Amino acid sequence: MKILGTVRGFFKQMDVNVKTDSYIKIKGLSVPTQGALVADVGVSKAEKKAILQCFNETNHVYAFGHDPEASQYSVTYLVFLQDSSSCSTAESFRANDAVKKFLQEYNKLKVSKKHATVDLTMGAETYVSGILVSFNVKVYSAELNMLSVTFGFIDLGGSDA
Repeated sequence: MKILGTVRGFFKQMDVNVKTDSYIKIKGLSVPTQGALVADVGVSKAEKKAILQCFNETNHVYAFGHDPEASQYSVTYLVFLQDSSSCSTAESFRANDAVKKFLQEYNKLKVSKKHATVDLTMGAETYVSGILVSFNVKVYSAELNMLSVTFGFIDLGGSDA
């Protein structure tokens, strides 16, 4: 893979201006269409449960339905800090305001502001419904000027993923 002239791996060359239209959609979230792409999606579902361990290798398991505190999902985007239509010269780079747009989307969708659920759709039918509760930015690659931006959700028990 070649990103901004630096070789990483050997599978394919990546264009800097990657579109974010993808298999993953978040209802109400308007991500930048240039300089960001979906890098990771995680869905974790759990049930409220209790296990009683007894003598003679007998155990009792009690399940009480969906556990919203242990059920979460997240979507991580890779974000370029520089936007460019050409990787050939250093002068062609200009600042990318994608991180600012992601933060604005978080502030617009977070549960304390919107008081509504946010649906994550994967493909045509699979989705999870939850509330947006976190926003995390980390350096992904300092040499490539890339950050990872992660939205965290609490799963309220929508459709099974």
